[in-house]
Amino acid sequence: MKKYWTKEEIDYLKENFEKTPWEELSKHFSDRSEISISKKAYALNLRRESILWTKEDDILFKKLYPIATQKELLKAFPGRTKISIKQRATKVLKVKRKYKNWDLDLFDINTPWSDEKAWVLGLIWSDGYLSTQNRICLSSIDLELIKQFKKILQIKEETKIIPSYHKKINSYVCQTKELYVIGFSSIKMSKDLKRLGCHHKKSYTIDYPKELPDKYFWSFFRGLMDGDGCVCVRKNNSFFVLLVTASKKLKDSLIFKFDELGIKHNMPKLRKNNVYSISVLASSWKTVYNNMYFDNKVPCLHRKQKKFKRGIEYKNRRY
Repeated sequence: MKKYWTKEEIDYLKENFEKTPWEELSKHFSDRSEISISKKAYALNLRRESILWTKEDDILFKKLYPIATQKELLKAFPGRTKISIKQRATKVLKVKRKYKNWDLDLFDINTPWSDEKAWVLGLIWSDGYLSTQNRICLSSIDLELIKQFKKILQIKEETKIIPSYHKKINSYVCQTKELYVIGFSSIKMSKDLKRLGCHHKKSYTIDYPKELPDKYFWSFFRGLMDGDGCVCVRKNNSFFVLLVTASKKLKDSLIFKFDELGIKHNMPKLRKNNVYSISVLASSWKTVYNNMYFDNKVPCLHRKQKKFKRGIEYKNRRY
């Protein structure tokens, strides 16, 4: 539901918008974005005193922007917003950020396959992103996933947080959840992922990964479920386990594997938003669960594991 501005919020904005630093305004309006605050101020005819960029600022900016973090940039240029800093870099000074190149060999052809390796691959296949500049990103609403991902890869990049906001879908206004994003550069890992079948803009075209041993199918599937899976208990106590994918190739490959392993499933449905949903039938829940979580120490999203276990227990009591 859309969040309207209260009288108290508007009064605070009128009193403090012109002179209060953006950092303090963002903290006060923690559930609103800079764009939302700026739009409301503009509607109220409020203006901040413009701060002109000096030659000294530009010299320092060119030195800091490629290597400094967002917090360091905001501290170095007080009174500026994240948006104004980005616009100065991209539209005026044409400065690009330099990223550390991580030499990661997790997916090297000579690195033995493991449960962790296959799980990470499943996460990248579902919630990951591979850019044309050898950047690898993973986004999730679950910080737990990001932490486990970073721990396995042993990378120390900063986790960015995208705050929740109101989004209009058709005629409905809903609030998105806070999103955690980790991004890093690795020429080596990018090449290895491409060898396995990953590519830029993969959502509708990615296929089952090449070279993945059958032994690690369930570890890979656990990664897919942690990213794009849904384990849900409805209000009427009905329970379902399903995986969503926009790729017809990946959908067909997973159905083939399910049939090969004797896993009962529905016929995948193509939804209105052009994605397929594959539901696991109740008779196969226990088999899928035992194969996915064969050990208490396997990396996984624990909230989904607990829901899955609770659903199986409910089914056993019912029947």
